[in-house]
Amino acid sequence: MIRRMVVAVLATSCLLAQVDSAPSTRTAPTPQAAAEAVLGPSVTKRESAVKWALEHPETHGAIADRLRAMGPELHFDGVRALGRLRFPEITAALRNVVTAPSFAWKPMALEALADHADAESAVFFTAALVSPVARSRAAGIRGLAALGAFEEVPDNARLSEDEEAAVRLEYARAAFDYDPKRAVVVACRDLTLDRKFGDFDPGKVARTAASDWLKTLGGTVPSVERALDAPSAATIAAQVLKARGASLETPPTIVAHPPDVEAPATLIEVRSCIEGDLFLRVAPDGRLVFGRDALRTFRVEPSLAVAVIDAVAALDLGSKGRRILGPVNCDFIRIVRGGATPESLLVGTGKGDAAVLRVHTAVVAAIASAVGSEAAAAQARRAGPFLPKS
Repeated sequence: MIRRMVVAVLATSCLLAQVDSAPSTRTAPTPQAAAEAVLGPSVTKRESAVKWALEHPETHGAIADRLRAMGPELHFDGVRALGRLRFPEITAALRNVVTAPSFAWKPMALEALADHADAESAVFFTAALVSPVARSRAAGIRGLAALGAFEEVPDNARLSEDEEAAVRLEYARAAFDYDPKRAVVVACRDLTLDRKFGDFDPGKVARTAASDWLKTLGGTVPSVERALDAPSAATIAAQVLKARGASLETPPTIVAHPPDVEAPATLIEVRSCIEGDLFLRVAPDGRLVFGRDALRTFRVEPSLAVAVIDAVAALDLGSKGRRILGPVNCDFIRIVRGGATPESLLVGTGKGDAAVLRVHTAVVAAIASAVGSEAAAAQARRAGPFLPKS
């Protein structure tokens, strides 16, 4: 019995040795197949294809052609991954798509160009600083910083008070080399941000990102589970600046972010890489609170707010109170019906139904009354891909 087992093991070892020594029969991917994998939805295939493309120049033209075609199959993470492929053909194709008004993944293309530190893209980075899309604004800052040109942008300090924390932190990183005190104060101020939006905690996300960067500068930041008060944030700012050798004639002063508002039970969230994002809280007394970090409150006729709330109440959210319609990527609509147990509907492109259209119609009417027809039109464009095609 033992002898037979030994013989079997030896035979298996010989077979494995033969397989290892035999030439591989696996064929190399064609340039077109590599391009499909880089820009497609599979994370595993993308990673392998990017590594292949780094070592095989014949794939670069195919990837560039696939990107320029701007087909709906392009995945946003695939476009973002092109930042690792810093080759002339791909850089040129990225420049091409950021000028196309209808290209859905422009923020990711700008981020990839920032990775390339492409001097010819400086004009695109500058234009992105006033984009309605926060991710594009942040990419514009990073791209100009990579070129050593952000300091030269007139009035760039306004971005330190951007409505989104990711943009503010990108400003801090870019400004640190020429205005370290302001940069550190901007980051430390976000340690005071307390925000909730449904089951999402953007305040903690902002605090964590700021803390992570401050730690790279030598700062010691306590737990970010809760927002800090202004004096505590100012103490951290002083400590960081001291660690970096800055001379402080006056200690840094930090004005805390305003407190969060009581969250109404009805929340509307719409993400768009073209039109920017909408975060809206609707209360039955006619209050509309816009924004996620920087909050703006408006009052409309209560009937307009109630129309939104009633439309949301009529949604079929399924037996588990969490329903998904259609394929969801980084653009989507999320509708939340609050209460003791919040319920939500997540809507992907091309799958909106009549009930979603009713919510949309009520939201646009409320926005028009609160902030005007231009904002209402932007919301109509933002939500368009998620509504019934008819």
